[in-house]
Amino acid sequence: MKKPSLLVAILFTVSLFATAAKAETVHIYEPVTVGSSTLQPGTYDVAYSGNGSDVQVSFSKAHKQIAVAPATLVVKKNSDVRMALTKTDSGSKSLDSIDLKNGSLTFTSAVNATAGAAH
Repeated sequence: MKKPSLLVAILFTVSLFATAAKAETVHIYEPVTVGSSTLQPGTYDVAYSGNGSDVQVSFSKAHKQIAVAPATLVVKKNSDVRMALTKTDSGSKSLDSIDLKNGSLTFTSAVNATAGAAH
């Protein structure tokens, strides 16, 4: 009767991997706004968890969380890490999206702005 307990252990391990946050390192070269926070130039660990339009993205520096923002994830392979910025009316820049190795994150404020512009 060891098979059922082994199966439960395997399923539990698989579910842990499926819900684990994914993370990559990005370099920001100028101040940008993401969510309600401004990220200063530097190297950040970007971690995200969730799927589809229900993703939480956190930006950390030296193991300290700096910002959290909602985003939409599209799972796909990207050859390079790229960021799309928008210049605001005040002259500052906001982070619209990040292409990471295994997916593209579009921040919710950028999705809402695009939807509003379409109407």
